[in-house]
Amino acid sequence: MPLPYGFSAFDGIELDAEGNIYVSEILLKQIWVLSPDGSQRIPIATKQNAPLGNNTSLVLRVDVLCTANLGFTHAKPEEADRTVVCMKGSPLPK
Repeated sequence: MPLPYGFSAFDGIELDAEGNIYVSEILLKQIWVLSPDGSQRIPIATKQNAPLGNNTSLVLRVDVLCTANLGFTHAKPEEADRTVVCMKGSPLPK
């Protein structure tokens, strides 16, 4: 089933217990959550509100979502904490 929205380059996909779909969009540096039927999407992380840099894979454990940043592969040691970004309590589709 095609999604009702245009997207460019998904890299990470994760599902929660309710069937919501989390996607990492690497080129736009965004993370979205989609309703199980694909009719709703909510941006939960963008370059403006999270240290995202070519965010890739996603891992969801209970209510904590983590992504890896390929854009920080050449980070200085003092920036190493931005190579993995974790978020808790993201908004969900209704």
